[in-house]
Amino acid sequence: MEFEEYKQEEPEEDYVDIYSKRAIIGFSVFFNVLFGGAFLVINMYNAGYKKEIGRVISFSFFYYFLTMYLVALAGIRIDPKVLDLAAKGTQSPADTLRLLSVVVLTLSINFLGGFLLTRIFYNKYFPDNDYYPKPVGRAILICLLVSLIFSFVLKGLFRF
Repeated sequence: MEFEEYKQEEPEEDYVDIYSKRAIIGFSVFFNVLFGGAFLVINMYNAGYKKEIGRVISFSFFYYFLTMYLVALAGIRIDPKVLDLAAKGTQSPADTLRLLSVVVLTLSINFLGGFLLTRIFYNKYFPDNDYYPKPVGRAILICLLVSLIFSFVLKGLFRF
C-alpha cells in the first residue's frame, strides 16, 4: 500500500514592494514634496491604485506651488552674492543666520508636506504593514541626478 503525501500549500498573500513612510518623508524633506509624491505614486501604481494617482500628483503640485507662493509673499530672498560668500566661507554672521533660517524654513515646509502625504494618502491606501520595503539606494541616486540636472538648467536659464 502506497501512501500519497499531500503537500499542503500555504496560501500566497499579495505582497507588494513599496517605499516606506520614512522613505517618502525623507524624500519630501531632503529633496521636496514633488519627489515624495512621485515615490508615493510609484507605490500606488505597483499596488494597483491607478485611478487614485491623480489625487497624489495634484496634491504634490498644489502643495509645492502654494509653499513657493507663500515664501515669495513673505519676501524671503537670498542674494546670490551671499551664496557666493557662503561657498567661500567668508560670509558675515548675519548672513549665516539668514541662510540657516531659510534652510530650517525649507526643511520644515518639506517635512510638513511629507507628513501630509503619508497621513492623508499613504495611510488611506496602505493601512496595513503587508508590504516589503523597497530599497532606496537607487532612488536616491536618481533624485540626486535629477536635482543636479534641474539646478544646471535653472542656472543656465537665470544666469545666477
